[in-house]
Amino acid sequence: NIPGQRAIDLMEGRKFRFEGDTSLMANDFTSNFHLKPSRTLNRVKEVQDLKTLYRSGPVLSFAGSIILHAGSFTTYPGPSQRVSLNLVIISKSSTLSLSHLVRTFEVKKIVFDSTVPPWKLKNWQKDCDSLGIPCYDVNEKGAFVMSLN
Repeated sequence: NIPGQRAIDLMEGRKFRFEGDTSLMANDFTSNFHLKPSRTLNRVKEVQDLKTLYRSGPVLSFAGSIILHAGSFTTYPGPSQRVSLNLVIISKSSTLSLSHLVRTFEVKKIVFDSTVPPWKLKNWQKDCDSLGIPCYDVNEKGAFVMSLN
């Protein structure tokens, strides 16, 4: 939960891979204040590759879960069959249509990171309610943690 920034630590055992804004790593204060405490608590070290992490564009397959990072793009390649997504992470102020997203994918949960503008967030939260998709706002509820065990 870093205001205005995207930060994701994918942890596997005692290793992690950072997925987020690279500018965070250049800012010692932000890194030490926001990222380091969790990494110290979990006693993890950064690595370039994790055994169960596979990436294809904005889609991550990690520890048996499929995660879509919906940043600034608005269209998705239509798979031949509806794919189930364990998690969709929405960033920034894209013109993403949640109704189009749920026609293409079966979405189990949506997380809005701290880069989403408040006015856009309200509209997306209403869409989630009407579509029956649980959502999580990082700005309101703090860092999102999901165990994949």
